[in-house]
Amino acid sequence: MRSSKCSIKSRLALDNARTARVPHTTSFLVQDADLHEFPAEAFDVVWTMESSEHFANKPRYFANVSRTLRPEGQLLLAAWTGSMDRPRIRAVSRAFLCPELWTLEQYQSAIRAAGMQVKHCQDLTSKIIRTWEICQERASLARPIVTLLPRAAREFVEGIAIILDAYRSGELTYTVLTAEKIS
Repeated sequence: MRSSKCSIKSRLALDNARTARVPHTTSFLVQDADLHEFPAEAFDVVWTMESSEHFANKPRYFANVSRTLRPEGQLLLAAWTGSMDRPRIRAVSRAFLCPELWTLEQYQSAIRAAGMQVKHCQDLTSKIIRTWEICQERASLARPIVTLLPRAAREFVEGIAIILDAYRSGELTYTVLTAEKIS
């Protein structure tokens, strides 16, 4: 089953590349983020967009990122950040199937330990709350249909109120940071 999911994702990426008329200048690989086996110093940039929350072993992931970045290569990370000591953060973690959410400080520490230097951090929470409000509005309008969806989809919709509450409370933040591999 895992390989079929990977082939579907690869096929979608290739279809999009053809549509964009760039199939000969792009390539796509699907691998487990915790265990990826890309070659050493293969990339100038690694972009981790709202996915690290789901990684089981974040320190190993950042070590792999550092290994695969060329000297002075860049990491761009966008992540939900908050302390698992807080009930709202634990609720977000449960609702969105995250093994553990991290604070900005935990991310910075793991990134430094992996041989990278954090260059810039920004809290963009105020800019993304509206996105979740729109999701909540649309889910509310679709409530009769939502009840017919598979359990996982219904639970995701129920999680929208949980994540909005956490963002509005200030306990959950949306952090974007950049880091550079130390050469």
